[in-house]
Amino acid sequence: MQAITLDLGRGDYQDNGASPWYGIIAVGSLPTIMKLALDTGTNMNWITSTQCHTHACQMPGRVQFDPSFSTTFQWVNRTPVDLNYGPWGTLTANLGQDELNMTAFNGLGSIVMGLAVSYSGEKFDEVDWDGCLAMPAQAPMQKGMSFLFKQLRDTGVLGPSQTYFSYETDPATGQGTCMLGGMDITKADLSSMLVLPFKTYETTVKGKKVPIPYIWTTPLQSARFGGTAIAQDGSFCLDTGSSRFKGDGTYMNTILALAATNPTAELELEVGFRGNGQTGKLVVPPDIYNQKIEAGSNKGKTMPQFHELGGLPGLFLAGSILMDHLYTVYWYEEVLDAAGNPVLEPKGMVIFNRLNGPKIIQNGLAYQGDHTNFVETIQAVCADIEGA
Repeated sequence: MQAITLDLGRGDYQDNGASPWYGIIAVGSLPTIMKLALDTGTNMNWITSTQCHTHACQMPGRVQFDPSFSTTFQWVNRTPVDLNYGPWGTLTANLGQDELNMTAFNGLGSIVMGLAVSYSGEKFDEVDWDGCLAMPAQAPMQKGMSFLFKQLRDTGVLGPSQTYFSYETDPATGQGTCMLGGMDITKADLSSMLVLPFKTYETTVKGKKVPIPYIWTTPLQSARFGGTAIAQDGSFCLDTGSSRFKGDGTYMNTILALAATNPTAELELEVGFRGNGQTGKLVVPPDIYNQKIEAGSNKGKTMPQFHELGGLPGLFLAGSILMDHLYTVYWYEEVLDAAGNPVLEPKGMVIFNRLNGPKIIQNGLAYQGDHTNFVETIQAVCADIEGA
């Protein structure tokens, strides 16, 4: 079956931690054209609606969805509920259901999502999106919302071999793509492949281990900055909804202190596998981790993009600041649960350097497949990778 290609656009890079990238999605029967982040770092769908009257909802350029204009819209729950963005914030929404479409592909399906009643704060004021579609590693979704990728599999829009999606962005052109059930091998440096097997991240709340299963995490063997050890045996995450590096406060604050005294230092991450038990290595130079703020708070400043997220020890998360230079594939495996129902389980991420881009991955494995046999090719590679 044909892959679904979602075109991505880019807003201003702002000092709020949110990715400037979004998909152009039509919501409802009218339709309303909205900028929706395709976010691998959340388990909720939401859109700005005409019910919302806080300052952030009415920022210039913000598109608000009016459910009364769509004949395909249905309310699910009109009692406002809080949607949790973790350390980033909270918004309040009613739950509704409507159709999603694109210019090139009609029929993404009808999904349950939150229609914002209120959201506020500097971060929400500056966000480049009108809402968010979740691309989580695994369910459950918040408040019974739709897991879009699984729904596309369940309805047969994507076939049984299309259990992956790819994501690439080009800051030079301000354009990118997210391909559901496909990849474009012409945009990836096929000599630089790394496999990042999935491992659920756990944090500690009131003395108990609590998993955060929806974020895409993999073991981080080590992190060094300018030769100084920063982390060992942590978790690494690639988050399409984020912009900068963020996570464990000790990691981030140590790097910021070192960057102030050594502005030419490189960030080195030992992560992933390339076969035969060998680990991968990512090297991020200062011209990548330093970013000019294009709008909002601190506009015009060039700043190192490392930020603490409280309550997430051992986590080293990377957003668009790194992903702009990678071609990333998020890969599921479809299995049966105890009741015999098909479920999606995350296998991991597969990353390449962008073709003709900087050599972030410095010791990858050559990819030997094409866009039609991605799963089979990666399974063969993973057979040689311990723990995949």
